[in-house]
Amino acid sequence: MSLVEVMAAVVIGALIIGGATMLLSSVLHLSNSSAQSFTDRAAIKLTESTVSKQLSESTQVVAYTHNSVDRELRYNNFDGAATYKSLYYDGTTRSLTLYDYSNDGTAANDSADFLNSSYTPSTASGRYTNPIALASDVASISFDTAKSTSQPVGPTPFPAAGSMPTVSRMLYIKVTFGNKIVTNMGETKDNPQSRIIAVKLLADWTDQ
Repeated sequence: MSLVEVMAAVVIGALIIGGATMLLSSVLHLSNSSAQSFTDRAAIKLTESTVSKQLSESTQVVAYTHNSVDRELRYNNFDGAATYKSLYYDGTTRSLTLYDYSNDGTAANDSADFLNSSYTPSTASGRYTNPIALASDVASISFDTAKSTSQPVGPTPFPAAGSMPTVSRMLYIKVTFGNKIVTNMGETKDNPQSRIIAVKLLADWTDQ
């Protein structure tokens, strides 16, 4: 084989190897990107569907801020019997978790527990049971009575007990998910996605 033929074979081999490397890199990027996208979409869908269904069977909510960064929405729920739930956002871990709340078998303390702002999963773990992890990367969350402006729900029950059916019962949970994207260089970057979950609370459970 002449020197020219050897050089040609080397060049062709290098081109083939280079092309294969680029193809493999593209396939891996596509795979990583698709996996990340699927994970993010699944968390958003689970949060939206679960929260919407739960709150559509609720007549009253309260909201608390704990340790400056944690946000909690407590609400009553009817699933064959009256119960309480807690949607808890941990601002440190950026996780969003749904709990059964005050499910200790003592119905007499449920109303008092519902309005006890000192309880959190860390200070009263016995009050928060059966956790369901909804999302593991939430940048922020708020609970409002208006869609376009900030009118936060607070520790005063909403709507007030005995409110007329004509009173607005719309609740807006505004969530920013800290989604990620995988760049062509294989780096993971933030790609936040905001959602507003709008729910109309029941006037009473006979409406179901």
